[in-house]
Amino acid sequence: MILIMDPNERIDELWEQAELTTKRSEKVRLLNELIQITDQHQLTVLGIGARIDLLAAARDRRSLVALAWIFSALDRDLNLYDEISEEGLELLYYWYYIIIVDVAVNYPEISKEKIWALLDDYLQRIKADGYQHEVLEHKIRMFLLTDLGELKKAKEAYYAWEKALSEQKKEERIDETYEWDLYTRARSQFEILDDIDQALEVGTLILDGHVTDGVVENSLPSLLIMPLWEKGYLNKAEEFYQRTRNYLIHESIYHDLSWQLGYLALTDQLEDAHHLFTEHVVKGFDPWEGPQDNPAARFDFYLHVRLFFHRLQAEGKKSILFQPPQAFPLQPKIKNEFDVDEIVHWLNQTLVDLATRFDQRNENRLYHEDLEKYANWIWQT
Repeated sequence: MILIMDPNERIDELWEQAELTTKRSEKVRLLNELIQITDQHQLTVLGIGARIDLLAAARDRRSLVALAWIFSALDRDLNLYDEISEEGLELLYYWYYIIIVDVAVNYPEISKEKIWALLDDYLQRIKADGYQHEVLEHKIRMFLLTDLGELKKAKEAYYAWEKALSEQKKEERIDETYEWDLYTRARSQFEILDDIDQALEVGTLILDGHVTDGVVENSLPSLLIMPLWEKGYLNKAEEFYQRTRNYLIHESIYHDLSWQLGYLALTDQLEDAHHLFTEHVVKGFDPWEGPQDNPAARFDFYLHVRLFFHRLQAEGKKSILFQPPQAFPLQPKIKNEFDVDEIVHWLNQTLVDLATRFDQRNENRLYHEDLEKYANWIWQT
């Protein structure tokens, strides 16, 4: 006699396992199985909930498929809105926002027309549900325009965002300074306005804890290390590095750790750079742990890792020992010993390919200009 498990029991089991696991690949696998069961048994509301969780877990092209499914179901049956909790809807809109600025724009095969269409759809939906949208709209436009290399328009969006944010706080009598507002302001000040002084002031506020929440924590100060070094603020760059390095290692934020690796390479701290790469940064080549499934994040990660290997080349190093993650694309000469020139060649090829794809989509040379700038830094130090 074959016993068939009640689908609701299996759904509860999968959801519990997905909530408990900290491994991203396993979480995505469990949620995909959960989605298959809900679809098979036409459990639409549960299918929406599972896909909302998948948005947070995957954060890649699969997220766009999940979003399309969710809104197709909601548009076919408006009564479904009444069966989704307010918290569930807020999560859905939050992840829709993240998918636009952290997924869609970061895949060069997704056209600019598609990106702006996603934004228009998002804004129409949150307006229809009565959400405040003006501040958020300017912020998203500013992020997208920056990533697309349209800095003149991004500057206009920045000033519009600041004005709308000020008016909203005045209207709602909000005096606090929120960390995400500071993060947006500081990023924009050095990326769009080229004002490192203001970015430094804001980054210091976050680093010193003079804010009302702790979402960004040390990520922004780490993001500022390289711009501070580039503009000649050498003492501040070193201070920001020292004050953030342990946090990033503890949290295993490989993308951010690559910024620190690049900084160490440029400041001739090769022993520390070697330790950081072999013990921590190399794990970022794992597609489930690092930024490998996000082309824009992968470009940035490789760009900073290449600084380290260019520096090894300049020092005459021929090989490097490290334990590669399972998905590392190159083979060692002998056990765990890799050829430095081979790694540099592979990084160069991969970066040029990514830069070409992005610049073709964006219709400018933003990515190639970054390639050239970072390559020149090594030979100038």
